[in-house]
Amino acid sequence: MKAGTKVEVRSQFDHAWASGFVVEETIGEGEAVVAYRVRRLSDGMVLPREFPREEVRRERKGGMWWAG
Repeated sequence: MKAGTKVEVRSQFDHAWASGFVVEETIGEGEAVVAYRVRRLSDGMVLPREFPREEVRRERKGGMWWAG
């Protein structure tokens, strides 16, 4: 996913998906993406840790992720 893509991240506490984030930076290159740095949309803060690619997915809207 490229910078600016709206995403959800998996919570470390309850493993639920949380929305309201955007990819700030991709760590790695091409198919070798290993992690993402994300920014919270509510306040523009870049979170202080990198998220492994397994903990980040494209934002789903109303359960219809393919429509958006």
